[in-house]
Amino acid sequence: MARNTIQFQKGLSLPEFHRQYGQEHQCWRVVFQLRYPCGFQCSSCRGNRYHKIKRGALVQCASCNQQYSLRAGTLMQHSKLPFKVWFLAMYLISQNKKSISALALARHCGISYNSAWLIKQKIMHAFLQAEQHNPLAGVVHVDDGYLGGKRQGIRGRGAHGKTPFITALSLVNGRPAQLKLSIVPSFTRSSIGKWAQTALSGPCTVYSDSLSGFAGLKSDEITHKAVNISANPDAKDQLFQAINTIMGNLKRYLLGIHHAIRVDNLARYLAAFAWRFNHRYDLKQAFQDGLNCIKATRPLTLKSLRHVLCT
Repeated sequence: MARNTIQFQKGLSLPEFHRQYGQEHQCWRVVFQLRYPCGFQCSSCRGNRYHKIKRGALVQCASCNQQYSLRAGTLMQHSKLPFKVWFLAMYLISQNKKSISALALARHCGISYNSAWLIKQKIMHAFLQAEQHNPLAGVVHVDDGYLGGKRQGIRGRGAHGKTPFITALSLVNGRPAQLKLSIVPSFTRSSIGKWAQTALSGPCTVYSDSLSGFAGLKSDEITHKAVNISANPDAKDQLFQAINTIMGNLKRYLLGIHHAIRVDNLARYLAAFAWRFNHRYDLKQAFQDGLNCIKATRPLTLKSLRHVLCT
């Protein structure tokens, strides 16, 4: 009798990554193609010939000598790190199932802890921006949760000083498809109704527990089905098994890898967890999508990053 084998999604191996992106000129070419997918064209004279200038990752128009930075307008604009460091950081963050700490990132990339922390926060911010534009549709399971350290007083729902968030999981043929993790001000009907306006799209059938705030999900395009888990304990292990497993993995991800997270950074960590989950079946594409996120995200400095409103 043949032994059953489990097929795992093959990602981008480390040797293959070094073959494709191990040198600065290789990464330069990729960034150039991301910036100019149809070929270089000068915005001043419309010329299509250019010279490569090593200093500052610049290209110069061969006709009018106008210079352009490949970093300008991207997440790398204010960074002096080589492209290959950005590529390696994206590789480690996108291919690692359980994420990677800033300290480990610093060791692997050969940079300081502060630089590693900043580049990681910027990449996770890019994931946050990308995830905000991917609403869920179809059959969706939702659950409420709190994140925060141990504090005296009541626990769970109604706990003070903790951050409420919603876990939403779309299913296709009964199997988990797309995940969305969103911080909300509270679990009131108005807050959850406002969340649904951007997090859900098109006709949806949403399953939740009997929390009264989920009544705010009702709309013309949303059919809400509340399940009383107290009256039907089997629903927690059967109907909501997938989302409960994800909630458990999320808490282990936050405590096991990152240990302690500031509230103003929490939305980025949640987005990074969801982004990796949503790319779990195509890890090679995950790396390419990550590079596109870097290119599409507006520049951020450390000061502006700390003042980004994550909601």
